[in-house]
Amino acid sequence: MQELADALAERLGTPVAIEDRRYRMLAYSAHAEAPDRVRLASILTREAPAELAAWLDAHGLPDADAPVRLAPPPALGMGPRVAVPIPGRLGYVWLVDDGTVGPAELAAAGATAAAAAEAIRARREAERTDRALVRALLRGEPEAAQKLRERGLRDPVRVVAGPDLAHRRLVTGDGAALFAGTDADLDALGLALGASAPRDRLEDAPAALREAELAASLRGQGRVVRWERLGALQLLAPLAGAPVPDSLARLLPHPEL
Repeated sequence: MQELADALAERLGTPVAIEDRRYRMLAYSAHAEAPDRVRLASILTREAPAELAAWLDAHGLPDADAPVRLAPPPALGMGPRVAVPIPGRLGYVWLVDDGTVGPAELAAAGATAAAAAEAIRARREAERTDRALVRALLRGEPEAAQKLRERGLRDPVRVVAGPDLAHRRLVTGDGAALFAGTDADLDALGLALGASAPRDRLEDAPAALREAELAASLRGQGRVVRWERLGALQLLAPLAGAPVPDSLARLLPHPEL
């Protein structure tokens, strides 16, 4: 996706962004000049501001099948744009409408949109396959471990559990996910998770699932609870069966977990 954005930007000499159908950033090109407020926010947060998304919806962009020129009110912080729908209503290729976007530029953006559609479909299929393999692995099906390795997942891994597993660094199953990375990477997710002790072999992930689930019962907002750092609390976790009350959670050694 990034290659598509960069190639189109180089061809047209104008900034390019590719977003999904809910205006979440998938890729963007370099910008030689200071970006407007919306482009900067989209780069930093990976999604359009809610006010702008509502305005785009109200102006029929989700139903568009052909390029749309847009000039939102200045208060929304976005300059003129051309949105080229990705076939299948999968998203948009965005061009800055600086007065040079004509038929040739729209044709080039349309070709990029068609290629983006294929990339999005391929990624969705890969994600479905990954989820199915993680579910199989956590059920104890050993062949799933080798298939995940063939798809690029490397040991060691942790099993993590919690209410919010929607992150590109997590390979999710049903209610649990695999994480391959450092402790710092895990903390950087910014999610409230329970994490098992690391496992050197993917085949050992099923045994780690219970650790992750029990650690998740002790989680706090925005932090990770690691099973191997619970100490004596490992004995209490199975008795909790639910998030620990705030009064008890305050007694937990948060920085060390």
